[in-house]
Amino acid sequence: MSNENQELITFIVRINDAGLRNKIKNILLVYYNFETTLITLITKIYILHKKGIAQSDFDWLLDLEFVVTALYNNNSRQARKLKYLQNKYQYEQLWQTLKETSKKLNPHNLTYIIQRVETNFNLYIEQLKKYNQKSDLSTKKPKLPDPTELYKIYDYSVELDKQNSLSLARIENNLIGIKLSNGLVYININNEQAKNLVNINNINSAKVVYHNGDLYVEINCQLPYLI
Repeated sequence: MSNENQELITFIVRINDAGLRNKIKNILLVYYNFETTLITLITKIYILHKKGIAQSDFDWLLDLEFVVTALYNNNSRQARKLKYLQNKYQYEQLWQTLKETSKKLNPHNLTYIIQRVETNFNLYIEQLKKYNQKSDLSTKKPKLPDPTELYKIYDYSVELDKQNSLSLARIENNLIGIKLSNGLVYININNEQAKNLVNINNINSAKVVYHNGDLYVEINCQLPYLI
């Protein structure tokens, strides 16, 4: 069926069980800690990069595939670079913290977090180039990405890899499974949601969202128009 005969529908699945809410919020906090540590490390390396030090290191930290490979020690054609990084950063606390934290998280979801951080840094670099090319002094100089302090967090989300972090195996029981760390947790959904979420291929994206105290799974689906 072509997209012309379909519409994008967003389902909000609220997480109301107190015990499950606490469990998921604690896992989101681990993702947040990973993200802030990565921002801090890239900022540190960027400052050295600007001084003509660690030139290649900065580029590698903005390479999504390389960072994921380095965190999980996957075999790859980048073995030489991986060995260099492991030797150079074996005493770098920020990098070691990232490696330890990554063990607690689903690598498929973590890829989206790394991508988000790298996108923000690439955007900063692009904006800085444009700023330096302009003569208009009234234009504000862009700022480096900065971790938001925890007490200021009102909105935080983790993208779910739909093939590896979302399960519809118990959809007939009005349950969907999400995998943020090592195992699946199941969340109750209503009949209408269960009826529409029977095919994983209809799902465009999914994420766990914390927003102003509200905790929910947001699922975007491509469904046929209702006539």
